[in-house]
Amino acid sequence: MFETRYEEYGKLSENMPCVFLPDIKRTKFFCNKLTNWHENLEIQLCTFGQGYVLLNGEKREMQKGDIIVVNSNVVHYTGADEDMKYTCLIIDSALCKLALIDHTTLYFDSLIKSPVIVKTFEEIEAIYNSSDICKTALLQTAVLKILIELRKNHTVFEKNLPKINRHFEEIKKTIKYIRENYNEKITLESLAKMVYHDKFSLSKKFKEVTGSTIIEYINSYRCEKAIELIREGSAINEAAVRCGFNNMSFFTRTFKARTGKLPSEYRK
Repeated sequence: MFETRYEEYGKLSENMPCVFLPDIKRTKFFCNKLTNWHENLEIQLCTFGQGYVLLNGEKREMQKGDIIVVNSNVVHYTGADEDMKYTCLIIDSALCKLALIDHTTLYFDSLIKSPVIVKTFEEIEAIYNSSDICKTALLQTAVLKILIELRKNHTVFEKNLPKINRHFEEIKKTIKYIRENYNEKITLESLAKMVYHDKFSLSKKFKEVTGSTIIEYINSYRCEKAIELIREGSAINEAAVRCGFNNMSFFTRTFKARTGKLPSEYRK
């Protein structure tokens, strides 16, 4: 069972309209151990070999030339039983909405073939690492070309939308709340009330979907944020308090258990 991570791409770096990640490798023994989800639209182009993507638990096989569209807020995981390479494009949500192609209210085909998108990926790769004075504008133009292709030729209308396991929606809502309020006191009762379930049912579903308990997830995320603060120069006790730990002894034990290191080692 994989752990699930919420990723935030709300403000892309340097006002870029996309994140472009070429030549990501996957093998049977070299795969991410996390599923993830985010609001942004994600497009994966298989460039070598073959593999698969889990979309809300449903498997989509892909091979060279295939394109996987990860729709907004879909829990996904990319893996391979053999060698595979793929290129990943994550599109700025603000650009989608500005173009009146609101990906959060639309659903695109999850497995497609599109010469237009393949060619545009090549254009984006050439632009992305360039120093062209019109770099941002050129990338916006290329990304809009992809959005238009999806909207015109690969939109799944509402009556054909696949059914999404409601447990995913409940767990995603829980994860989002934890990530936004990790520095506050969080109880199982408050989380259960938020998703209209008793704490025992929520705890069981969370464990089934993420592979960890709610408490384990909260502590792991708090430790992750504490590492960021420590590396930025915050005192260890200050980082602990700002991340929701009010007992230094508990913080140190939890931190060592979750990361394998002491907080002071990250200062070095």
